[in-house]
Amino acid sequence: DDVDDVRECVDRTTRALCDADAEVLVRDEGVFADVFVLCRDFIDLAPVERIRLIDALCSNLSVLSASVTALVVGGARAEEHAETMAGYRSALKAYATFIFHACELCEKEARTNSAMALGEKPAPGAKGKKKTTAKAKLVEWKWDEQRERIVHVMAGALDIDLWQVFRPRQPEEDFLRLFVRLGSMCLENPAALKSRVTKQAAFEMLGSCALKWGQLEQVTTALIDLLNKFEHLPAPIAELASAAADRFENAHLAAALIREVGRVDPYDYKVQQASDAVGVRSVGTFLGEIAARMPKTTMTNISVLMPHLDGEAYSLRSAIVSVLGHLVISQKDVASVSDHHDNATAPLLRTKQGFLDLLVERVHDTSAFTRARVLNTWATMAEAKAIPLSHWLVVTDLAIGRLNDKGALVRKAAMGLVASLLGFNPFAPQLPSAAFAESLKDYEAKLAAMTPPPAPHLEVIEEESDAEASENINGDEVQSQKTQTEGADDAEQEEAPKAPEGDAEATIQLNGGLEAARTMVAALKTALGFTVQLSGTVGVLCNLLTSGVASDVTESIGLLVRMRQFNVDGSTEGVRRLLGLIFSRDQAIKDAVVEAVDVLYLSNAESPMIAAAGLSELAATAALGELASLEDVLKALVLSGRLPPNGAVMKTLWSDVANEECSNNRKAAALNVLTMCARTNPEIIRGHLGTVCAAIDASLAGEKKSPILCRAACCALTVVRGKEGSTLELSHPVFAELAKVLHPGAPLSGRAWFPSAEQAIAALYSLHPDPEHAASEVIKAFAAATFSGNSMDKIPTAILARFLFVLGEVSLKHLVHVEQLARAVRQARIARDRKAAEAKEKGEGDDDLTAAMGQGAVGEDLLLDAAREKAEGELLATKQGATRGLVAVYAPFVVQLCSHPSVTQGPELLRGAALAALTRFMVLDAKFCEDNLKLIFTRLKGESDKGTRAALMVALGDLAFRFPNAVEPWTEHLYGIKEWGNSLHDPDASVRQHAITVLSHLVLNDMMKVKGHISEMARCLEDVDPRVASVAKLFFHELSHKHGNPIYNLLTDLLSRLSADETITPDAFKRIMTRLVGFIDKDRQAESICEKMCARFAEAVLADTPKPARDVAFCISQLTLSERAFKKFTEAWKMYEAALYDHEVHASFVTMCAKQKRNAKAEAKQFIDAFETKINEAHVEKAAAYNVSARAEGKETVTVTALAVEDEADDDGAADGEQPDTEKNEENDGTPDKDRQESVPAVVGVDQENVAPPLEGKAPTTPEAKSPARRSRRGGAAK
Repeated sequence: DDVDDVRECVDRTTRALCDADAEVLVRDEGVFADVFVLCRDFIDLAPVERIRLIDALCSNLSVLSASVTALVVGGARAEEHAETMAGYRSALKAYATFIFHACELCEKEARTNSAMALGEKPAPGAKGKKKTTAKAKLVEWKWDEQRERIVHVMAGALDIDLWQVFRPRQPEEDFLRLFVRLGSMCLENPAALKSRVTKQAAFEMLGSCALKWGQLEQVTTALIDLLNKFEHLPAPIAELASAAADRFENAHLAAALIREVGRVDPYDYKVQQASDAVGVRSVGTFLGEIAARMPKTTMTNISVLMPHLDGEAYSLRSAIVSVLGHLVISQKDVASVSDHHDNATAPLLRTKQGFLDLLVERVHDTSAFTRARVLNTWATMAEAKAIPLSHWLVVTDLAIGRLNDKGALVRKAAMGLVASLLGFNPFAPQLPSAAFAESLKDYEAKLAAMTPPPAPHLEVIEEESDAEASENINGDEVQSQKTQTEGADDAEQEEAPKAPEGDAEATIQLNGGLEAARTMVAALKTALGFTVQLSGTVGVLCNLLTSGVASDVTESIGLLVRMRQFNVDGSTEGVRRLLGLIFSRDQAIKDAVVEAVDVLYLSNAESPMIAAAGLSELAATAALGELASLEDVLKALVLSGRLPPNGAVMKTLWSDVANEECSNNRKAAALNVLTMCARTNPEIIRGHLGTVCAAIDASLAGEKKSPILCRAACCALTVVRGKEGSTLELSHPVFAELAKVLHPGAPLSGRAWFPSAEQAIAALYSLHPDPEHAASEVIKAFAAATFSGNSMDKIPTAILARFLFVLGEVSLKHLVHVEQLARAVRQARIARDRKAAEAKEKGEGDDDLTAAMGQGAVGEDLLLDAAREKAEGELLATKQGATRGLVAVYAPFVVQLCSHPSVTQGPELLRGAALAALTRFMVLDAKFCEDNLKLIFTRLKGESDKGTRAALMVALGDLAFRFPNAVEPWTEHLYGIKEWGNSLHDPDASVRQHAITVLSHLVLNDMMKVKGHISEMARCLEDVDPRVASVAKLFFHELSHKHGNPIYNLLTDLLSRLSADETITPDAFKRIMTRLVGFIDKDRQAESICEKMCARFAEAVLADTPKPARDVAFCISQLTLSERAFKKFTEAWKMYEAALYDHEVHASFVTMCAKQKRNAKAEAKQFIDAFETKINEAHVEKAAAYNVSARAEGKETVTVTALAVEDEADDDGAADGEQPDTEKNEENDGTPDKDRQESVPAVVGVDQENVAPPLEGKAPTTPEAKSPARRSRRGGAAK
């Protein structure tokens, strides 16, 4: 019944509204009552009933608006239609009220439904049914569509002349407030703003109320309130203010909003920042948006915002920085107007200069977010060409300086700024410094020729003028400049010099005469300075490539690529450095490296020939490690399809290899690139074997042999087979070409033959159907050439070295070949078993019990392993009864040769070849390895050639991987502790680098136990060669990430060994231990380490010198202790009390207390202060007692530390948790700073005879000198 009554009421009401005129709502009390009830219970109406009621009300409001407009436009006197206008007024208010009420209810319902949709799913039962029913009820009700119609009609109601409607009074505020609230509701809903109609209508309502109907204050208050509550509104509100200003030609709304923001006290924003950061951020975003849309209005009201630039709400400071940037951009053409010396533009120029000064200053803001915003603002200005040329070098220097900022966000913004300055520079598309230096020299010569000789009485004046111009152009000091200077600056910005092309001796044409020549010289100086600054940035970016923050690495890669595109000096080396990042674990970094190579050499290349030439040049000039990196990059490009196997670049590379006019080095580089790509797709080489054979033949023919081309071609043959490819036929011409390389009389001379022979043997084993027979023939040929007709003492060194090299290389390759065959057999057996299992599942196989139990597979694996071991044993035939293999007969000869005096004291080439052959033989058999390890270490100790020593260290690493049990007894020799092993102490840096790299791999791969010997590697952290130190740092970093953090277990032993090492200076010891202690990041581990180190004081205080106690105290001070661990440390007072007589031990504990107080609570700080006082008193007492005893015994007395006095106010501030001024200001601009020692209360009664200076940064004072002055900004005491 109720439903029928409601439906009847809706029918009756809508019929009455549609049949009669619009005034029926106020004229008929029954209709008014029905509409009132229906709007009150609008939510309970059915969808159809809602739509009918809304249609009736909106239609009548539209008709009413038209009627009022017609009456006003008719021109009749107001007295004649006063009664009619009164009816219209009442009806207008009624319709607006009812529609607003219905709209408000619908908005609440929409928010509720949206919250339910985002909430958790209801439990099964009644709630789920209720939700389904509600959804079915609203299936026809689309509030977004209805909202569009309502706000459109309501906005139209404000277009009528309300002054005539409400005459003689003003439009009622309650009536206008309905429209303000309706517009605010539309802005609150992000979905509503997606509708262009709704957003436009809301803007019209709020703009009309503010600027047309006198509700500016109410609208401003409402918008500011919305701005603080909703994060999506800054841009729409700025758009609203701009649209209102355009529509009504009145910017009062925007000005009022800006003034309302600026009127708030900066402290209030600080408080709001802590409680509601979103609100402050929204206000800041709005300021930036309004400045971009309405710069003139913002400029007029900028004074109310400037106090907030020094406020403590960083979001607002960042926003005002953006505002200043938009204002400078809006005034970028002001200086050109001043060329005519118009005094009206002088204030604008001064204002612009002030803004630029503020932006330069704000780059040192305390907040990293604000510093990043400043840099981003400068980048936006650079893109808009709004940076004057006089500031170009200043801004570049700021950006480069911020590359070392503490904040990753700031570093990213700094790299973005450098990229913007580079991309939008006004100088030239290519920025090599040599071109600008040459151009500057030419223009200076021209200027000198054009400049008339100065008069004697004007000489001093002109010198001063030139000095001022130089300072202004180069931007050494950012200061206010005269109008004429600013005009010249922007004129230079608009017509910046380009690097001259063509003949450098060409005549310089300057239409502007002397003044133009001066301008050009000044601009070229700026350009040259800019290029020099950029070239100096490459080293910083290369350091950032090793950062642990992914954004630093990716941004550095992008900037280095950008610099390479602009041909900045040193950028090529930077690109080579970034190639190694292809091995990064972060996929984003790997993708960035691949993208960099693609951008530099492929996608942006003008033609395939240029792309091929670029890749060839990169491969030709790359080092060994860079080649490995480049290979992985090219494989990724091939897999991704950006370097297709049959593409134009590949065809161009093959044409370079086949082209006889190309140099052999270029052919070799092209072949290297093709080989790298072929490791992913062997068909790239397989289809061009004839070209590769021709390259080998060309490298060995003619007067100028090319070992580089020969090696590249043989290396290309090693990838032809791939993983699943087949071997070639015996008649294939490839083997004939390989035979030329592996012939004893090969035309390649000296050391150049060995790399080619290595790749040729690898290709032989990869492609030959019977590599064992082919290798035996090669060995026989070399043996015949070596021993036929020659006595042992007359064998040529070169022939013997080649023979030894072939022996060693063939033995190693044959071992790999045997393992590959065993692996292939095992994989075939696995595939067979898999097929059998699949067949059995389908019911097709035999039900074999042995196969079902897997016994057949186990038996086959045992037989396979036995066959493999037998084949490997035959190589050296060390076991009794074993068949002699390929090189077994020569093994004794090689052993004797390595210990023969004629070899050990002979040429380096022969010694290296003999030792290389021996180490390769040792890889074949464990017994042979054990028998000859002593010989290897003997040769390592006595070898004079650094290259051979490095190669022996690498070979020992391989042997440790192959036979760890055999090498384990020689571990101390590997570390260099025993006399036979000294590689970590080798005088040559390259040998030390090889040694620590090998040991790092052995330890990290668990092939060598981590023992106390690792202290020798810790010493390498302070190696004079940065390459050795960097490997050591990387080793300990990776070691700390292993399970259980082995550094924790080794730290105390490392402390003992390093402290006892007299070759390590105290400063070096501190640096080493600081790095090692930094890897202890767990509270329990730090607590345990602290206990162990405290126990060492008992032995340390008994030493002859205080050094052991100092070292232990320093290590304890570097630990990050929890509150519990620190209390345990204080409870161990008896352990270290005796060592407190030493001032360095005392200083370490004082530093430790200061570090603990930084993040401690108030109660904990009081405890730390009490303990610190106890330490100070004990230090004075123990030192005085020691000095008395020392004087009596005639020993040297110790120093007593006098500490600075903190005034009471500072102590109170520290107790309240207030950060000291020193820390606040030293961490102001985010610049990395050194470790600082905090001040502590002074101790009275010290022995004045031996008083050490106070801790760093503190001036000595006395307890009586209590001054109210605070410390200076950099931590010095007030004087």
